Amino acid sequence: MKLTEKSNEIFTVVKANAKGVTLEELVELLGRTKNSVNASVLDLTKKGLAYREKDEDGVSHIYLTEAGETFVPDED
Repeated sequence: MKLTEKSNEIFTVVKANAKGVTLEELVELLGRTKNSVNASVLDLTKKGLAYREKDEDGVSHIYLTEAGETFVPDED
């Protein structure tokens, strides 16, 4: 499976943050718009590589699924 450049960027950051990462943190880290980051996260969730989960404060965090943990993006 091939990821877009933007989705691959998100995938890499989420993979490096096992404790989860918020949409706002991704926006700040990557310097992209919230809509752009959200679209990439949605792409990863549709592919079964990531999921969102709300904490006790209602803040949504993004994590990799089991499939995402073992996924290696195509290079070509």
